[in-house]
Amino acid sequence: MMGNVHVGWAYSPTISIVGTSGGRVRPPYKRSKRGFTLIEVLVTLLLLALVLPAVMQGITLANGVGGTARRRTEAAGLADEKLNELLALSNNQVPTNGSGDFSPNFPDYSWQMTVQSNWPLDTTGSLYQVDLSVFWTDYGRKQSLTLSTLVYPRTTGTSSTSGTSGTKGTP
Repeated sequence: MMGNVHVGWAYSPTISIVGTSGGRVRPPYKRSKRGFTLIEVLVTLLLLALVLPAVMQGITLANGVGGTARRRTEAAGLADEKLNELLALSNNQVPTNGSGDFSPNFPDYSWQMTVQSNWPLDTTGSLYQVDLSVFWTDYGRKQSLTLSTLVYPRTTGTSSTSGTSGTKGTP
């Protein structure tokens, strides 16, 4: 006779639908979000269209400013080197006016030196101002940088005294 058979576990049936996680049934309004909606993609593209031109203009401006600073630094170094060279070649005398370029290494740069006597603060008449200007073209505009020094020529065999008084340049 088969009566009630009692086993140590109970069986409870569950409903399993393919494609859901964990065998649970989800209501249709709570779908999983696995991608972007069309409106999210369109808003993102709109933001990129607004921001990207400003970012690119900033990068272009920074690149141009960096190039201008590099050329100005090169001009200052070339002016200092040429002024020291010309003062050394003058053999303790007042250098003469002159001009030239920095070929073959820096053909885009040229220089001009002017010597002025009767410096306003000199009462002896033996102090000379030497200005060396370097010229170059930057984005179609003529640029210049001037390096100035004072020279006191000596008639004896000692070296002349000179010192850089400053630089000035055009923007």
